[in-house]
Amino acid sequence: MREKNMLLDEILGDRRREGRAELAEAMRVLSHEAEPDVAPAQTAAYFEPRLYTQLAQGGIDRATLTRLLHGPHDATFVPGTTIELVTGLDQILSAFLADNLDRPEELSLTEDPAAHLPALRRALELIAAVRPVFHEALTESLRAVLLFRHPDAESFAALGMHGMIFLNTPAAAGPAFFVEQLTHQGGHVLFSEATLSRGDFFTGDPEAPLSDYVGGDDPRALYDAFHGLYTESMECQVYTALLAGDLLTDAERADFAEPLKETSERHEIDLELISPHAAEIFSETGLAIHDCIREQKR
Repeated sequence: MREKNMLLDEILGDRRREGRAELAEAMRVLSHEAEPDVAPAQTAAYFEPRLYTQLAQGGIDRATLTRLLHGPHDATFVPGTTIELVTGLDQILSAFLADNLDRPEELSLTEDPAAHLPALRRALELIAAVRPVFHEALTESLRAVLLFRHPDAESFAALGMHGMIFLNTPAAAGPAFFVEQLTHQGGHVLFSEATLSRGDFFTGDPEAPLSDYVGGDDPRALYDAFHGLYTESMECQVYTALLAGDLLTDAERADFAEPLKETSERHEIDLELISPHAAEIFSETGLAIHDCIREQKR
């Protein structure tokens, strides 16, 4: 497993760093075009998720650009990281959520986001213990976490607010919940960066329906299915390693057993669906990633 992980980390790690650099440069150019004399104190400011969505939409005003580039000086961060824990909704976040959720009027932030900091920290420690390279990438690429409540919305990550994940968080959420969400939604953030040049990974259109290749009525695009293979693989790796070791309490161990079973079954179904057609779907680079993921499942 170690050699397979190293190969996948090497392929995706190099691509992720290239993607991050490309995104930062795009934000620098767009910021300069919007307000040539407003510049950040540090290059890291170009990874601010709210900046990304504002510049991508266009029409950002000088005051907002200045605030975003110079950072949230009073922000709350997950201990030991530069990951912001969002504690309030501003105009940018409210507008984004309204565009990305059904019935946004039923959404609210968790009553006390900071109360979840110990569980978030514990979750990251567990991930670091069993998958250190993945943890390193997470703490570099993940810029913010927003914890919300909604009757039926799913947690999500979106390129339109790149670097932030949005978690529909139960009141009793513990480390197992956050390991699952950081691995899954955070995995989407990492994979989005690594596959920023989508066309490099497919023989045809990345947005083509998967069903064009595998038959049936699967509603996903090729690129979305590729994301699924990666996040499912990472979840299975993390859960399996944690359950095989002695890092978990008895209560935490029970919390991981069912998610592993469900994710493993879903991952197996996706591999059985996609793998027979992999040579037709993926380019050489995409096929190398697919083959690493498939071998890790064995």
